[in-house]
Amino acid sequence: MICSLSIGCNYSFYKGSLPYNNLTIDKIINETYYTGLTEKMENGINSIIPEYGNVQIIENGESILNVTINSYSKIPSNYDTGGNIIAYDYSLKSLFEMNNEKQIINSRKIFSAEQLEDVCQDSLINESIKIFIDRSREEM
Repeated sequence: MICSLSIGCNYSFYKGSLPYNNLTIDKIINETYYTGLTEKMENGINSIIPEYGNVQIIENGESILNVTINSYSKIPSNYDTGGNIIAYDYSLKSLFEMNNEKQIINSRKIFSAEQLEDVCQDSLINESIKIFIDRSREEM
């Protein structure tokens, strides 16, 4: 059984402050055909950024965050000897824009076919948000 395997750049996430004290989520746009990704992204931002980035999310913040979910895919990646799918390759591409800075974030993971797709989507979204936070810290 494959639980989760990250592919691509390995990130080591760490807590710490960002270069601003608060932000406002202006809009989250979902350019995919998958419903629910906008709400998952908003929920992820509202829970991860305050805790992980040490930043308040308020109505009229000093920084404005816009996120565009450009693409999402779920592709069979591994099969058993009987030809049954045992793992899927999930990927999510998002554009995070804040203070005239743009970051394209690509997250990709392989999950067991037994894993619920909602759990896989949440994992990709949470990873994308943490990558955004870590890159924002590096720019400080």
